[in-house]
Amino acid sequence: QRAEVLLEDFPDLFDLLVSRAVGPVSEFLTLAALLVGRKGLVIAMKGPTAHAELAVHPGFAAAEVVEYHLPSGARHLLLVYRRQ
Repeated sequence: QRAEVLLEDFPDLFDLLVSRAVGPVSEFLTLAALLVGRKGLVIAMKGPTAHAELAVHPGFAAAEVVEYHLPSGARHLLLVYRRQ
């Protein structure tokens, strides 16, 4: 479901939010700030050029970037943000 719908269905906050093939990270963090509780984690699964998309958001600490490889050899990045 879309994040906007989750706000209606789940009034309590989540500890972890993961998204794959998300749009701009800055927009994702704005929505995530409404869904993730204090000290929660937000993980954006992105392609190999995600360093260019690193975003700063007042509700989150700077991203930790984790590189991983798919079985096919394709390189991807996880942008891990911790709620402050």
